Amino acid sequence: MKRIILLLIVSVIGVSIYAQGGGSRKSRMGGPGSPCFEDREKYCKDMVKGQGRVRDCLMENVEKLAPACKEHLEKRWGKKKT
Repeated sequence: MKRIILLLIVSVIGVSIYAQGGGSRKSRMGGPGSPCFEDREKYCKDMVKGQGRVRDCLMENVEKLAPACKEHLEKRWGKKKT
């Protein structure tokens, strides 16, 4: 009986965290708090979001990006193919 109650409590907490978005560790591409936020504002400000356009814009400007942003892009999508 104690195990069932404990399992129920853990499940409720887990679902609550997931529902609030706390279960995702992925930072938004170029959003506030992202290592690429300032670079996105600088090089891709007018870029319409969606279908990888912001990512593509950042990758096109990879030589100009801050080291933290370059590292973030590499971890997320690998090195740019030339």
